[in-house]
Amino acid sequence: MKASTILLLSVAALIVLWGAVFWAENTQNPLWNSLRPLESVAESLKWVTTGVVFLLAAGMLFVSAKAFEKNRSNRFLFLTLAFGIIFAKFGIKLVDAVYSPGDFFSSAAQNVFDLFVLIALFLAIMRKD
Repeated sequence: MKASTILLLSVAALIVLWGAVFWAENTQNPLWNSLRPLESVAESLKWVTTGVVFLLAAGMLFVSAKAFEKNRSNRFLFLTLAFGIIFAKFGIKLVDAVYSPGDFFSSAAQNVFDLFVLIALFLAIMRKD
């Protein structure tokens, strides 16, 4: 598919989703009420999934570091950086859960980590070696 077709389909999907949200907001049964059971299951498995993602990020960091060591390209450098940031983020989340008396690693701080991951992945895709 061409990039322009994908962009057009993405914009159309966002418009439809936006309309569905506004439609559901004006009815008596909001759209997100149907998601509440799924959210409660996800909340009960929060620390299990955090641990699994931490281990997967550690594995991907190891694999990407080995690939960078073998190839020494900028793409692998930024890919390794992205997995390192993900590994650090979930490591901080686990340390926060175990050692702190509250939830101090805020959503805003996590969003900064996610922004840096996206920047590193974007640079990995766009860099030419």
